[in-house]
Amino acid sequence: ACVSPASGNTRQHLSCFLSPSFHFHFFCVWCAGQQMFRNSKEFGYFRKWVALQHVSVAAGATPAPAEKSSAKPFRGDPVVVAPPAQLISGGVEQVWRVYDFGPRDTVPIVCVPGVYGFAEMFFRQFVCLCPRGFRVIAVQHPPIDTVEEWVAGLLALLDLWHLEKIHMFGTCFGGFLAQLFAKAHPTRVLSLVLQNTFCDTQVFHDHTFWPSWKFRWMPEFLLKKQLLALLPQGEVDVNVAHSIDFVVEMFDGMPLVDVQSRVTMHSNLAAVTPEGVFPSDHMTIIDTLDDWAVSASLREEVYKLYPDAKVAYMKRGGSFPFLAYADELNMYLQVRISSRSTNSEKEVG
Repeated sequence: ACVSPASGNTRQHLSCFLSPSFHFHFFCVWCAGQQMFRNSKEFGYFRKWVALQHVSVAAGATPAPAEKSSAKPFRGDPVVVAPPAQLISGGVEQVWRVYDFGPRDTVPIVCVPGVYGFAEMFFRQFVCLCPRGFRVIAVQHPPIDTVEEWVAGLLALLDLWHLEKIHMFGTCFGGFLAQLFAKAHPTRVLSLVLQNTFCDTQVFHDHTFWPSWKFRWMPEFLLKKQLLALLPQGEVDVNVAHSIDFVVEMFDGMPLVDVQSRVTMHSNLAAVTPEGVFPSDHMTIIDTLDDWAVSASLREEVYKLYPDAKVAYMKRGGSFPFLAYADELNMYLQVRISSRSTNSEKEVG
């Protein structure tokens, strides 16, 4: 999901997340969601069968063999880690967190999370789509501050794994990043699925709750609570509540430097311009009617930018429908990817 423009001044935000009702709301959601996702069979299967890889991208590098690691980023869960390969050009290392599972002879679906996102949040796509013959890759970028670095990093990752073609699924800010990648490298993207997204960060830049240069100086608890205070409060659909719980719990364990870089990227000025935009007939736009994070005006801009895109509406799902109502969203993913893959084969034939 993305961070919506904050309303009011900083004092109002502080009073919001320091209030007893705020903490009680998230405590209730946390208690309910423990059964739904963290302790679910689906998440258990995902953790058992899909290995976490830490991949360092570099031109000409080859993936290092996976080996057992003592790293335990998920509260005690063991992971499989691919050691960094080498430094990318310029001496700046980019180590991406990646999950990859499914048949290697198919075009993969690359899932891109938003500001609150992490690679594990797409576990319901792995559990549903991989047994049906799809290859799913979930990526989580390292601490970087510009969208140009993100595009370059993902391209290096695809080159490293010799992935010439991909499908992309991006949620909110991840959808914005996916649009930028598809525009910069249209021959690498077969289809694009966007969920609750936008095509310009101007409104977030203008209404961010703190100047971007100050994010580096904010204490971890303050920055995280500012972001968590922007999530829905009060009564919500039970599945949406479970999805929020899962995101809050995982986001709470995200390193400060990652949070800082995400907020910085989100508030920096960037836009997907109409010139040379990715073909809209290769796209599906999925919007949930109960999502508050992306305004109607921002969604309209996306519709205008891609006039020939398929548009699907989900009645429920909130900001994280791929968690809350995964079956419905996965159906849209399958339809778009299967359709585009079939058309691509006919073009080649």
